[in-house]
Amino acid sequence: MYFYKRITDWHVFVIVLALFLASCSAPVGEVIVVDVSDREEAVQDLLDRIVRAAKAQPDSAESRGRLAMAYEVNGYIPAAIATYQQANAIDQNQFNWWYFKAILLARSGETSEAREAIQQALNIDDQYVSAWLWSAQWALETGQYKDAERAYEHANDLGGEEVASAVGLANIYLATNRPNDALLALSRITSGDNIPFVQRLFGRIYNVLGRESEASKSFDRGNSDIAYRWLDPIQNRKVEFTVSYGGRLNLVEQYLERGRLDRAIELVTGLSEEGYHSSFQFRLAGRAYLLDKRYSTSGRILREGISRYPQDFELRIALAQFYQAVQDIPNAIVQLRAAKKLMPQRGQTHLLLATLLAEQGKLDAALFELDQGLRLGINRPSEAFYTGGMIEVSRSAWSAANERFEKAVELDPSMTMGFVSLALSLAEMGRFDEAIEKLRIARQIGTHLREIENARSNIRELESSDS
Repeated sequence: MYFYKRITDWHVFVIVLALFLASCSAPVGEVIVVDVSDREEAVQDLLDRIVRAAKAQPDSAESRGRLAMAYEVNGYIPAAIATYQQANAIDQNQFNWWYFKAILLARSGETSEAREAIQQALNIDDQYVSAWLWSAQWALETGQYKDAERAYEHANDLGGEEVASAVGLANIYLATNRPNDALLALSRITSGDNIPFVQRLFGRIYNVLGRESEASKSFDRGNSDIAYRWLDPIQNRKVEFTVSYGGRLNLVEQYLERGRLDRAIELVTGLSEEGYHSSFQFRLAGRAYLLDKRYSTSGRILREGISRYPQDFELRIALAQFYQAVQDIPNAIVQLRAAKKLMPQRGQTHLLLATLLAEQGKLDAALFELDQGLRLGINRPSEAFYTGGMIEVSRSAWSAANERFEKAVELDPSMTMGFVSLALSLAEMGRFDEAIEKLRIARQIGTHLREIENARSNIRELESSDS
């Protein structure tokens, strides 16, 4: 997140750490004060006011907790963690401070300590779904699959976050080689078609199962780079402390992650009305309106962003994705070409461009971009080789198609349709025995059985006509 990227001076960190350690051995330490002289005036005024309130009520867990929240949202993470600890020392039975501390510890890479803190929070209130989801996620990240599964199932039983629970369980099943269970878990989500993150996960599952056509469709529907995040109402307490520009942009991003398009749009519109603007802000605003299906507004904002920041690579990509979403492929291509000029070494840009060029029937150009992307490095290269093979098939270039399909199945031996397409290209070249052998391998994978049988029939027809 934006404000978490701020680097605290080393001497400040050491002082805060010392205070933190002191707070562990004493009921509560002195109010922690950090140097905020380099920050925006609004941030300085806010923190000065809250520090004074904490000093006026040294035995108040609430005043320390409020100070911790203010430190957190404005990027003073070590100070926030230490101040949450002080609030806990004053009142051990307050859920919020354990909960907020746990999340910050996890974001700081202290996963084991985070799990201990979240358990303290759950000991106080075991009905808050988000706490179970965090507990499950951290267990999953550390390979504690049984603990993670139990926590996700408990969250699901509590209700209200079917997507997060299903996504978590699906990831566990994928990690433990249970792709069919993963597919079943994800299929229970009633709103999954409208969530790009879920569609990307469907794509991963279909890939493992060798269902490449379905995987490709899912990846196409999941073309957003925004991760899914569940609703966490308690976090709304921190909104009043978000006064810096960066903090408010971060809040917009969080709202988008959580599917709160109304709040994201309200906040980013407010920033614009106050005269703020940045390339990141234009990207967030454009994305928010696009997800809300307010296409004309999204396009207008993204184009305005480009007029202000013509050299911003990510903004070009965002505008290209907008044009792709509204089926304006020529303009999407224009933006991708512009993005490619800005960062020619980004392989994924070439792949995106290749896909759109193929849609327009510009096959030579599509293959050129595809090969450029492969040379530079892209995600899922096996799919790129498979796509290249299908383009060669459309040109009846069987030998070239054969080479690309061979490479695809070499990189991904579970790609059923790669073997099926390879078999068909071999048959077109008159290499029928090899084609049948590839179908045998495809059948052993155990998916796309209908496509395999159709391919077998086609090969037999080709062989009969050849003889």
